[in-house]
Amino acid sequence: MMIKLFPLALWMLSGPSLQVDEPEPEPDAAALMREVRSVLAQQSYELTGQLEKARDKVPLKISKQLDTISFHFAEPTQIISLSLKDNRYELTEQDAGQKPKKLAQDRYGEKIRGTDVTYEDISQRFLYWPNPKLLGEEKLRITVLRDTWVVRLDNPRKLGPYGVVKIWIDKESKALLQVEGFDWQGRIVKRFEVIEAQKDKVFGMWLQAKMRIETIDQKGNRKEVTYMAMDRPVKRQ
Repeated sequence: MMIKLFPLALWMLSGPSLQVDEPEPEPDAAALMREVRSVLAQQSYELTGQLEKARDKVPLKISKQLDTISFHFAEPTQIISLSLKDNRYELTEQDAGQKPKKLAQDRYGEKIRGTDVTYEDISQRFLYWPNPKLLGEEKLRITVLRDTWVVRLDNPRKLGPYGVVKIWIDKESKALLQVEGFDWQGRIVKRFEVIEAQKDKVFGMWLQAKMRIETIDQKGNRKEVTYMAMDRPVKRQ
């Protein structure tokens, strides 16, 4: 079974659930994260959809060309681009008629278009934090049952909304299946998880149709929720 990940947008699943008769040896956490980052650089595509919060719907187009992933918004025009060049991230923002500008570090915690998605979430810079720690393994059901590795990532700088991020990595494909962000006091404040999938004949894989993005209050209760609903992608050569 193969899973591909389009950041914050698309998981692909194909075939039956992978069965493992004997326990797998635990991987090196740093090597595992290098594999996760390499998934971001694969495929070229374009897809459309929307962010939904309460009754508000924000149209969104996502495109991936070479080493850049771009998030396109309209009314007003805004393009947020994530560069993955040289195995590093760089986030830029471009308004209508303007040149792209590097996003200031103190803006990474800002919400985008009134949703629960922040610039920090789009950048996924936690994937580059040093000294990752393997916490073990866990099964997740994303349409089918998946075996995952759970990794803890600690923010090396007191910058941004997350002091710690936990990620669930599909063992076979190394794609992210779930993400949880914790504040600087160790309280969970954000959770991303796929809740619907669809079979695509062109790709021959299961695609994420809807993802739930939860903002969680200090008592651990869901405070706000945004859904990301995506159409079938167009593959680019």
